[in-house]
Amino acid sequence: MLLDIFQRLLDLPETPPSLQRNLIVATQRLSGRSGLYPVCYELVDVTTIGDYSESSGGFADIYKGQFQGRAVCLKTIRKKSQMEHWLKVCSKEAILWGQLSHPNVVPFYGIYRFENRISFVAPWMEHGDVNAFLKSYPAVNRVLLTLDVAEGLRYLHRNSIIHGDLKGSNILVNELGRACLTDFGISSISDKDILAWTTHSSAASKGGTVRWQAPELFDPEGDVDIHNTAASDMYAWSCVGYEIFTEDLPFASIGRATAVMLKVRAGERPMQPLKSSPSWNTWGLTEYIWVLMQDCWKANPEERPTVDQVIVRLSQVAPRDVREIESDVSLSPAQFREMTRRGLEHDEMSVETLEGLLNPT
Repeated sequence: MLLDIFQRLLDLPETPPSLQRNLIVATQRLSGRSGLYPVCYELVDVTTIGDYSESSGGFADIYKGQFQGRAVCLKTIRKKSQMEHWLKVCSKEAILWGQLSHPNVVPFYGIYRFENRISFVAPWMEHGDVNAFLKSYPAVNRVLLTLDVAEGLRYLHRNSIIHGDLKGSNILVNELGRACLTDFGISSISDKDILAWTTHSSAASKGGTVRWQAPELFDPEGDVDIHNTAASDMYAWSCVGYEIFTEDLPFASIGRATAVMLKVRAGERPMQPLKSSPSWNTWGLTEYIWVLMQDCWKANPEERPTVDQVIVRLSQVAPRDVREIESDVSLSPAQFREMTRRGLEHDEMSVETLEGLLNPT
């Protein structure tokens, strides 16, 4: 009941930001101790489409499903054992993700138990990740896509959240052609770090992918003390830009991750495309953008531009964005929860009651 009240208060636009942060802390701690989450997060009557997963990752399978007439994505954790442990870990992650609402961040809709496994439910992105999108729509404006990624990062950074695993496969494209961030590394956050929503993030050894990681994350002398930062996110942003403008992975010619680590520590960066490549004459890469990417790859984290500075610089060469911002099939998490609450017979918490909690007499 407490978790339900806290989430209803979080969903009210009148709730002050300072109280929102305290409520998030309280909700995550209570959820982590109990393995429970607000009832509005528990989805039922989700149906899967097809008998097999659409794709698989390191620890989860992706299924396409349907919920109340909407196409949804089920990210299903592969482990069936230790359900109580996974509920405690995943409920904390779900609660944090469930508070985020931005056009360039994939919204979180709830949790569904599929074949005795935990599934995170989000809107289905028909275009897939940004790399698949570019294969299907090579003429799309790629500067706007890199700007989308930066806008999503700015939203996370302003809320003290570090992505920690930014790469093309963790950037999905919605039906409006907007790039949206997903899979930011928040599941390993320790309780004491929740106070600012998250710490400046999880240890490098616990997350991130080598080809997109900054050189400071490869320090062999103290791996346990290495943490992702806003600056390492900006390094990864530039690697994503490399993917978008070249349709290739950073250091694609190098097979072993350890070899990539050694080259990055030695000061090497992804190779500039040949002037005859479509990167320059078709896909929108310019010397101005390449210099910006190089600035984000600087060895000293303090010398890299912040996400705000990147947006200012990139906006100077970006075309006018005529894409829509919202779509009726991409409800915000709060809108989605309100829609599902209407179907809960036992949900009798009125807006008046909640406002009374906010303004006690």
